[in-house]
Amino acid sequence: MKQKHTNWFFTIIVAIALFSSCVENNTPQMVPAYVDGKWGYVNSNGEYVISPRYKEAGFFFEDLALVKDDNGSYGYIDKAAQYVIAPKYKFGTSFHEGKAIVVEAGEYPICIDKKGNTVLQLQNIKELYNFKEGLAAFQDTSNMYGFINEKGNIVIAPTFEAVYEGFNGNHAPVKRNGKWGFVDKNGNFSISEYCYVASDYYDASEFVQKFAEKVTESTFDGFNASSTVQTIADSKVYGDYANAIDSTTIIALNIQKFTKDIQCIVTEFSFDNRIVSLDSLDNKTIVYDLTEPIASFGYKFFLSGQATNKGCAIAKRLSNEIASKLGVEKQQEEGLFYAIQENGKCSFVVLYNDTTVSLAVSYSQKNIENLIEHIRKDQPKYVKDFVYVDSLEGEK
Repeated sequence: MKQKHTNWFFTIIVAIALFSSCVENNTPQMVPAYVDGKWGYVNSNGEYVISPRYKEAGFFFEDLALVKDDNGSYGYIDKAAQYVIAPKYKFGTSFHEGKAIVVEAGEYPICIDKKGNTVLQLQNIKELYNFKEGLAAFQDTSNMYGFINEKGNIVIAPTFEAVYEGFNGNHAPVKRNGKWGFVDKNGNFSISEYCYVASDYYDASEFVQKFAEKVTESTFDGFNASSTVQTIADSKVYGDYANAIDSTTIIALNIQKFTKDIQCIVTEFSFDNRIVSLDSLDNKTIVYDLTEPIASFGYKFFLSGQATNKGCAIAKRLSNEIASKLGVEKQQEEGLFYAIQENGKCSFVVLYNDTTVSLAVSYSQKNIENLIEHIRKDQPKYVKDFVYVDSLEGEK
């Protein structure tokens, strides 16, 4: 585990809600990071590749990222931090299918291409959404929703009270007369259009088998009830990739690819007490308390390819295997699987959505129970989606 000779900690945004839409070639490359009031970008090793300089920064989509400058205007940069589209917009979306939706102060939304050229502009539109499958949802001044094509022609009249995301294949979820249904690209609406049930099965055998090799009745991934910061530093898997991101958290950013569709994008270690301080001699060097016990640790798995939308099936298989290895009975609630044992024995919880599966592990019964309580309140704390920098300068 490398100590950083700086007076601030790295901060990493690991948007699991969101990594599905900000990953190119299935490999996270440049991630927004926040320090001292500015946003920049780091790579998967936690190294800044674009120094913090923006008031806001989004993920890269189609090689362009939406950023906000010091004047409060939005524009688009490339991966060399060069503005491809000058910051002049009040709001903007990410690029999708080669187009983004932007709005200038006091104007209607317009659609632009990747050179900033206006593709189309419609009057009397309150909202305009990204194009999907060649069609974009819009809301007119009567607050009703319809769809336009890439030429700006209305192909589905605004007769819906709400839309959800847009087209996926030949259908889009829409709401009419208080009821949700589907509209096809010809404008035909049907509440019962989908009268079948799709399989939620996913063969997670390869992933589960590989990850389960980390689990024994007495240790989990090489950690046990007495593991400390020193254990992480000595780990052949995590030691060279682990850094503190705040006073009680260490994350390791080495990507572990278990299958072509499932990879671990971050491993996080949490502690009950602070684990870092500034060296008393120079007040700059970060010093770790290597004896502090690990309170809990966890993994966030990114799902791509055929694993996308199969979070439940994967979480179910993973939790079954872990429970079997630990010799404990698994429990289940909506959105999560878990098993709780007495202090000194391994407890865990698996949380999932369409594109991520998060696994938290602890040898403290209380820690897992607290985590489950946060999840029940819709306040998941594992793994952090947003992590902000704590400066140590005020602690001299």
